[in-house]
Amino acid sequence: MRAWRSAVVAAAIAAYFGVAMSWLARERLRDRSTFPAGSIHNESAEGCALAYRYLQATHADPDAVRILTQPIGWEPMPASAVVFRLLPTLPRSRLQEVEEHASDDKSKKKKVRSDVAPPVGPLLTRDEEQWIYGGGRLVLGFDQEQRGVSVRALPASAAVSKVFPVWPGVTRLAPPVRRAFDPNPSIDGHALFVSEAHPVVWRRPLGQGEVLFLSTPEAFENRALARADHLALLAALAGSGRVVYFDEHAHGLHRDDGLIGLLLRWGLGPALLLAGMSFALLWWRRHTPIGPCEDAPLPRRSEAVDLIDSMAQLYDRVLSRSEALARYAHSFERVVALRTGLKGPPLAARVRQHMGEPPPMTPSDKDIPAAELGRGLTRINAAFRRLEEHAHARRSR
Repeated sequence: MRAWRSAVVAAAIAAYFGVAMSWLARERLRDRSTFPAGSIHNESAEGCALAYRYLQATHADPDAVRILTQPIGWEPMPASAVVFRLLPTLPRSRLQEVEEHASDDKSKKKKVRSDVAPPVGPLLTRDEEQWIYGGGRLVLGFDQEQRGVSVRALPASAAVSKVFPVWPGVTRLAPPVRRAFDPNPSIDGHALFVSEAHPVVWRRPLGQGEVLFLSTPEAFENRALARADHLALLAALAGSGRVVYFDEHAHGLHRDDGLIGLLLRWGLGPALLLAGMSFALLWWRRHTPIGPCEDAPLPRRSEAVDLIDSMAQLYDRVLSRSEALARYAHSFERVVALRTGLKGPPLAARVRQHMGEPPPMTPSDKDIPAAELGRGLTRINAAFRRLEEHAHARRSR
């Protein structure tokens, strides 16, 4: 029984190590599927991780070899920097366009005019041209057509020769894939390396900077970096004392700065700072008392039902019916005076117009009956209603 248990444990341990070793063996396949070819994060044969690490190890300042996760012009860059954009992936819209053209050609359900070319955007953006004119160097490695710059496949036996005296020590290139640019008269410059009369490395000066086109960016991949003079070419393109960037934004890796970063990039930083200072000053002013504190004023009137009821009982005890009716009529007179601005005889005439003759004051020992008080209150209330109707009619004109 013990021997059987020992055999099971040994088999489980062996299976665990076997699965672990197979997983480690497939790690390069994960890099190939996670990161595209030409990415410095891809450690498979088609990645450029060794090129990035080589420049970090040989550069005078290892921190000067960086990763670019934003388009050129979105963040400050040195004017003399070098940007490697190797095997850029097509945008999603361009990929959909290619797939649509491929499906159309395969099914032949749609007739496409060959004399109408699809619209092609500029090869370089305005920010990229401005940066290159200031002294930047942009290295573009294409394996397919990119915005009007087309490439063609060459035989594997095609030799690559140097035709321009540049970069001493870089004379022989042996890329794993032979490819060359098609002649394009719209792009100025001159060829540095050719193969079968087609340019392989093309240089285009722009202001104080330059753009270098590579039709065989596979020379910088992990599988071919140690061949021929590929390391020397990488060092020559990186230059000495320059800040080097590997463009990972071209492979779909980017950093999102959020709303604040977008506003700062639009030049609204001073406005945000001024708004923040104004808000802080307003908050400080509102929360800083000036002088001694004052007591909150108490309410002088209340419309509570119990207070009205108590006031009514008090008036009933203190005032007679005639005095209460006279005071009510006097309040109507005051309201007419406030609304019309009249006084004296004109005011009395306006009061008689709405209410009629005011109730006479009777001595306290000879009070009026309750029925007469009710008729007087009804007459004064009707006067108040006519006054409101008259004011409403004037406002509606």
